[in-house]
Amino acid sequence: LRGTAEWPLKIQQRRTPRDRTTAGVIDQAYKQIAASLKQSARFNPFIRPTLYFKLKLLENESVQISTRLSSRRLNHEELIGQNILIDSAFQLKQGQLDSSSSIRFKASKLEAPRLKTSAESVYGQFSQEDWSALANGEWPELEFSAEALTIHNYRIEAPKLQIDPSDYPRFQVSGSADGLKGAAEFSGQIDLETQSAKLTAQGNVDLLSLIPKAQLQKIPQLEFSQAPYYALNLSLSPGFQLESLQVQAQTQQLTVNGIRFDHIQAKSQFADGVFTIDDLYLRRGSQWMNLKFNLDRHSLDYRLGLCGSAVPYEYNSILPGWWTSIFKDF
Repeated sequence: LRGTAEWPLKIQQRRTPRDRTTAGVIDQAYKQIAASLKQSARFNPFIRPTLYFKLKLLENESVQISTRLSSRRLNHEELIGQNILIDSAFQLKQGQLDSSSSIRFKASKLEAPRLKTSAESVYGQFSQEDWSALANGEWPELEFSAEALTIHNYRIEAPKLQIDPSDYPRFQVSGSADGLKGAAEFSGQIDLETQSAKLTAQGNVDLLSLIPKAQLQKIPQLEFSQAPYYALNLSLSPGFQLESLQVQAQTQQLTVNGIRFDHIQAKSQFADGVFTIDDLYLRRGSQWMNLKFNLDRHSLDYRLGLCGSAVPYEYNSILPGWWTSIFKDF
């Protein structure tokens, strides 16, 4: 505990009743800080923390209190951190302690092991209205940005998040992020107790960069002129297992194994082990095709429907061998 106090005193008034009031105010401020320190459970996650404070008597006889909590390490059951700083400012007036600004924090690294998530160079704040929840040992609503966010080994650049943990261990999350050659917005709910989640996202990103190189060699070569647009709804069952997924996507000027498409629009879903393409529209010059597809992941049975106006043999290089057999007499 370290601190300073700025207290204007007048010699001729040192023994007046007003000075006794001033002495009481400063005594009350120190007692408030001491009472906070007695709540050791609130500081237990911080390893060898330092609390710096600065007191200043204002003209209205209230006391301005600025604090900085610093710790090289944070070790909570849900969160691990390095080089933590938390800055706050309060006013003590007539025995009431009120926040005069948002509580700001930064950390060189934060990690949530259960979520397999970590963030680098984190800057954030708790709202001015929520500081009392923090003082009571509750997680308040917060917002933060970071240089990078890694989720299950996938790295997202420049994320900005808002998290509402008022129903902890279930909490709401929303935000935006750069990366994957584009940017996206997302929102949803995560339940740490059951390890389940429901998330929605939309934006222009290159999802191919998420596919391992070994798997990319098994699919046709894709070249995008720009990151495709996606809108998705994702549901994860307990254990963060994929339960269902609905995706809408569209892109312009896509090249597949040297075949250039002017426009592609798709709507697909996965649920109960069945992958379905409800609608896939492709346009290439005056040619066009509408495709529907259904695949059972367990039995590997599939169905495919196609209608359109196209020259079939021009697509031999991107379709299975049976495609050539069907249209060999055209």
